Parts: sequence; structure tokens; C-alpha cells
Amino acid sequence: MANLLDVILVEDNPADVFLMEELIKESGLKYRLKCIGDGEAAIDCVREMVTGRQDLPDLFILDLNLPRKSGHEVLTEIRQHTKLDELKVVILTTSEDPQDRARALSNRADCFLTKPPALRTLQEVLDVVKEAWINIEQVSASTSALTPRSSPQKAMTQKSESNAQDQHVLLVEDNKNDIVYLQELFKQITAQKYILHAVSSCQAAKAYLADNTVSVIIADLGLPDARGLDLLIKLQPMIQKVPLVIMTGMDDEDIGIKAVDMGAQDYLVKGKVNADTLLRSVRYAVARKRSEELAKMSVTFENSILQEILEHAPVSIVRFDKNLKITAYNPVFEQFATRVIGLEAASIDRDQSAAEIFKCVDSAHFDALIKEGKPFNLPNCLLFEKKNFESIVWDLAVWPIANRDEVIRGGIIIGLDVSQRRRLEQQREDFIASMAHDIKNPILGSSTVLESLIEGAFGEVSDEPSEILSLLKQSNDSLLLMLDNLLEVYRIESNASKIQFAPVRIHDVTRAALKSVGHIAAGAGIKIEIDLPQDLYSVRADVPAVHRLLSNLLHNALKFSQGDGVVRLCASNLDAQVRITVTDGGIGMSKEELNLLFKRFGQSRSSQLTVGPGTGLGLYVCKQIVQKLEGTITCASEPGKGTTFIVDLPRYI
Repeated sequence: MANLLDVILVEDNPADVFLMEELIKESGLKYRLKCIGDGEAAIDCVREMVTGRQDLPDLFILDLNLPRKSGHEVLTEIRQHTKLDELKVVILTTSEDPQDRARALSNRADCFLTKPPALRTLQEVLDVVKEAWINIEQVSASTSALTPRSSPQKAMTQKSESNAQDQHVLLVEDNKNDIVYLQELFKQITAQKYILHAVSSCQAAKAYLADNTVSVIIADLGLPDARGLDLLIKLQPMIQKVPLVIMTGMDDEDIGIKAVDMGAQDYLVKGKVNADTLLRSVRYAVARKRSEELAKMSVTFENSILQEILEHAPVSIVRFDKNLKITAYNPVFEQFATRVIGLEAASIDRDQSAAEIFKCVDSAHFDALIKEGKPFNLPNCLLFEKKNFESIVWDLAVWPIANRDEVIRGGIIIGLDVSQRRRLEQQREDFIASMAHDIKNPILGSSTVLESLIEGAFGEVSDEPSEILSLLKQSNDSLLLMLDNLLEVYRIESNASKIQFAPVRIHDVTRAALKSVGHIAAGAGIKIEIDLPQDLYSVRADVPAVHRLLSNLLHNALKFSQGDGVVRLCASNLDAQVRITVTDGGIGMSKEELNLLFKRFGQSRSSQLTVGPGTGLGLYVCKQIVQKLEGTITCASEPGKGTTFIVDLPRYI
């Protein structure tokens, strides 16, 4: 069993960690690698070595540019401890600053290497730190042990040469001296064998690439037939899959950077090129091109999946720009637009605006989305109505699209066709309304007869039968109120309830409302007090609507009042409104119960009722009426302290 080369690598870049580990693997050595991602953690590790909680590694490879603490600070920490004098520290960094090198070596770094290291440079490191090899064995075909000095280097060189594959490089350069110089540099590279092919013009490069495959292209920006960045334009078809390294003069480094922005993978500055920088640039260009290709494949794959989802999604999906112009859509929406609306498919994303097709969406919603990025949902949106009165109803969800700078570029609409569901709901509502109307008529007739009997129209009635008749009348009145609320909900939600605005005197409507709940109050033993000033303004409202509002509020107050209690209806003038309050001294409500108010079927205080249960529609109807009258309704209540409903209606001017 071969011993392990124990290595600690302090590096925060995952790619560099991967490359370093691959390089050690390529050397053929058995190793144990521990990676540390920042300088502060590295210093903690060093201190554990000092205390003995961490064994000393054979190699401590240290990057200079680290988060939290720099590599220089880590090296300073190491050299402060005499116990770590034998620790072999190798600096591995992208920095070519002579000051960095001088500082690291003055702080007793054993070696200073520039990223990415080659196999040859790793051999040099191992040769420098010979002591690290004393306990290292290499399993080879001859199973001979490695010697501290020559055997490791020889074994790695043999493995490198046996595994290496020839790499072909196309050099596009018209300066013969530069060609000879690069040929010599490639000969110095032993970790990989490169075969150089040189041509002197862009046209010759095109001809060569038409018949040959290369691993990388190195091209000068000063060619006879392609000067400057024009080279990238002319070579564009050829460099789609082949990495390109630009050669530029010492005064044109900015052009090299621009070339990288236009699609080159790297650039080299003439006069600053040596074997290490050349190998580093070629390897980096190949790796970067491979990464770009993988990224493109990944994006293509993800786009393919997304496209498949969009094409098969059972909902309509529309994309629009900041001017609300439709820019994209899925097949479900196209089918709707062509078959239902009658648009031509070719004109949808050419001529159509989202506002024109989705006319049910208020322009204020689109404005808020484009200007402020506010998404919105619109359930049961009437999108289109056919000539046969068959409505197309969608549930809409709309949200903005923003770029990286949070600038709104448009939005997405998702529409779900709920027409069938809405038709079924409407049929159900029609049936309930029809049934409520049919039930109301006989109850109304019986209630009239009961009232006549109580008043003695058919002869005097003794106390006991009169009390029974009053209870029946009270029950009928409660049932009639519930049926009226049910019908009112139907009229409101089907837009059949029309408001006729006119001046309305609260005094007159209050008398009518009191009459509708008088028997209920008398039967429950609850007193109703009225406080209406004589100079009370008239309100701009609708008489039946206000009557329904006051009747429901009074009935609700009676329902939750205690026996022998008092319900108060008061009104007062505000500047431009009339305030109406209805107060009971009943059981009150908690905050949780207050949240259920004004919701359809949202009943609260279900126990301790004086007048019997309701449908949960009364306050919902009140809320809808007040909104149509352009007013407001609120509630104030605490458990055990009664409840007050406050209604503000606009004054009639």
C-alpha cells in the first residue's frame, strides 16, 4: 500500500481547486488533499498545527488572493512559529507582480508559481521541497520505490509523455521572428506536446481551417488583410468552436481586452510572452471555450425544456413589452386568438397590443405594472362575449419582467379559461335566486295575514294566541330578510342591481326600516332608540339601497343584543358626508371575528344569539351597497363591550 502525499490547498476558486487536484492525479501520485476556502480558516488550521491538533502536511499550497485574510497574512502566521519551520509552503497565484514574489520569498516561501501550473512546474515544486518525498512511494509497473530526488521527476515525465496527445495550434502571423520565437517556446513545454502550424494571413487561415482541425488559434492583430478587431469579424465562422488567442503589441493591450469582449478567449502581449504564460494562455483559452460550449448546451437544453412546457401548458401565456405590444405567446393563446377572436396568427405579435385583446383589464393595472412593477390578479375577467351570448371568462395573473438593473421591460400574462365553471356557477346562482323568489311570495302573503290577525282585523285575539302569532310573524320577517339578502347578493353579483342616485332623507328611510324589524325587536324584548337631528343632510343615494342597508344593520344589532337590551341608531353631519352609526350592547367581537365581517357567508359570533342564526349575507350586502353608494363602512367592537357599525355616505349637494 503506497503512502499518501498529504497536501493542504488554500484556495477559494473552485475551478483552481479542481485543476490542482487533476494535476496531482496526472502525476500518478497517491495523495490526500484538504481544501480550505479562505485566509481566516487557513490561519485557524495553522494554529491547530502548532497545538498538535492538526498534523503537518507534506505540502502547504497557498493562494495570495483570499477572502477575509490574504495569503501573505497566512504565510506570516506560519513563519511566526518555530514549530512550523519545516513546513513547506508553495505560493500559487495569478499575480505576476514582482513585489508579491519578493514579499513571499522574503517571508520564506519555498516556491512561487503562477496559475495555472503545468505538470512540469509541479515536478519543480516537488524537487524544491525534497523532504516532502521521503515517505512517498510510487506504484509503477516495476513496483520500484521512488528515491527522494530523481525518481519522482522521471516517473511523472514518463507518465506525462505516455498519456499526452498531440495538440495542433494554428499561428496566424506574418512576422517570421515572432513565428520562430513561438516555435521555441512551444518546444520548451514538456507537459504537453504542441504541433505549431503557421500561416501569414487571414485568408490563408481560412483555407487551412477548411481542411484541418486545430485545438487553438493564435492570431496577430496586425495582419496584411485583417488589421485590428477586423480579424475577429473575418474569422468569426471559424472561431465558433475553436478557441482564439489574440497576439497584440505592448501599446495595444486595450485592443486585446476588446477582442476578448468580442469573442476571443484570451490575449498575449508581445514582449511579455514566455513558455509559462504561453502554456497558461493556451490552456485557459481551451478551457474557457469548452466552458462556453457547455454553457450554450445547457442554455439550449433549458430553453428546449421551457419551450416544451410552454407548448404543452393548458393555459394561455402571453409576453408583452413595456409598450404593451405582444412579443410572444404559446399555442393555446394562438388557438384562442385565431378561432375565437378571429385574428390572423401572423398579426398577433406584429400588430396586437395586450390592452386591445385584454380589454377587461383596467389601464391603471397595466400602468402600475410597467411603471412600478406591481403584479396583479383578476379572477372571472370577462374577456370576450360571442354573438350567441356565450361569454369567455378567464382568471388572469399578470407580473412584470425586469432586467438586472431592475428596469421593467414588459410583462407576462397567464390566462386560465374558466368559462365553463363560470357558466355552471351562474346557473346555480340563477336557480337559487329563482327558488328564493318563489319562496318569498307565499311567506310574504302569510306574513300579511299574520299581521292582520295580530292587529284584530278578523276579531279580537286574546293574549296567548296573540303572542304565538307575534312569534310566527317574527320568524317570517327574519326569513323574508334572509331571502331578500339572498336575492340582493344575486342582483349585485350579476350586475342586475342598478343604483338610481337621488336625494334621500335618512328620517324617511329609518321609519321604513324600523317597521321591517319592529316585530323582531318587540318579540326579543329589545328597545330601539333613534337619534336623528332635524337638520340632517340628505344623502346622495338610492332609497331601496339605503333601506336594505339600515334594515340589515338593525337586524344584525338585534340578533346579537341581550334580552331587555338597547339598540341605538344615530346620525350626524360631517363636512361632505352623513355619518350613520348602529350600536348594540351585545357580546362584542374579537379581532379574529372582525376579520370575517363583510365577507360572503362570513358569519361570526355564532353562539349566544338572541334572534336566531342568519346566513352570513347581511353584512356582505351592506358592504356591497355602501361601495356602490361611494361611501365607507367600518366596525368597532371588543368582547363584552358591544359593537358599533359606522357608515359614511356622501352628502347630496
